[in-house]
Amino acid sequence: MGDQPVRMDITFRPISRADFGLLSKWLSSAHVQAWWREDGSPGAVSERYGPCVEGTDPTEVFIVEGGGAPLGLIQRYLTADNPDWAATLSVTGVASAAAGMDYLIGERSVIGAGVGTAMIDRFVESTWERYPAINSIAVAVAAANPASWRVLEKVGFRREWTGELASEDPSDEGISHVYVLGRPPSGARLAGVDDAEAIGGLLDAFNREFNEPTPGADRLAERVRQLMSQSDFAVLVAGEPPSAIAVLHYRPNLWSDRLECWLAELYLAPERRGAGMGRALVGEAICQARAHGADRIEVATGEHNSAARRIYEQVGFTDHDRHGEATRFYGLDL
Repeated sequence: MGDQPVRMDITFRPISRADFGLLSKWLSSAHVQAWWREDGSPGAVSERYGPCVEGTDPTEVFIVEGGGAPLGLIQRYLTADNPDWAATLSVTGVASAAAGMDYLIGERSVIGAGVGTAMIDRFVESTWERYPAINSIAVAVAAANPASWRVLEKVGFRREWTGELASEDPSDEGISHVYVLGRPPSGARLAGVDDAEAIGGLLDAFNREFNEPTPGADRLAERVRQLMSQSDFAVLVAGEPPSAIAVLHYRPNLWSDRLECWLAELYLAPERRGAGMGRALVGEAICQARAHGADRIEVATGEHNSAARRIYEQVGFTDHDRHGEATRFYGLDL
């Protein structure tokens, strides 16, 4: 793939069974078979990609289009959803909290027109949004395929490992390079004592918005300052000045020898909602909890708080309320 800029609008659409004939053609072509060594027969394509269409395979597969015409295929998946691949990558030092990505250009006529760089650049951007909790994207590519790995370098990937992968996939035969791209800063950060006043104001606004009692912004700020000296308490903030917060509490996990994290409060100022900040904040909370030594993070929200529930489900939280009942909290003042 060359350096010329692509002059078409690159878009992605989920693969469907109607695409299997075209995919069979691409996979059987010499320029694809050289590096993507899958059986291109119709039966094999249906067996491999049918579960992705049906949703029983978590790999997300897309047809790449340019100007409305299909040009290639690109797919992504969480490394954690593929234990065998995670084990293969473990020798490379790639973090388990990563996503994987594979791609091909099926239409030979557009090779060298900058399509590869454009599609990977745009797909990476959407992958950060799709998986807010991942730290990185990892791609294994044949060392003998410089056209492919040079595109990764143009997008910002760094070569982290070279060697033979212990993989049964014929596409991984020979020497491979593993390229990794780290997540760009989310805008969320760990709060310090200097943020206590802003945090107190946001917590006060939170309670007032939902008609809950509040001791006032000043008292909340003072309490935050006190708690910040403890290792089991942390606050994440986003925006400058802070306009969104996530409050984290850590406690020993009864079911393992690690910690569990409780996402106690999540609040965004009204003017910051709907722009992805909440999802970025929750994604950063997951990363912080993992780095702090927690192996589980939990949160509770009301049944009718659809915006919050959507954020939690998008980043991978599982709803354990199987009866569809509203969350109820019990308390007793002592």
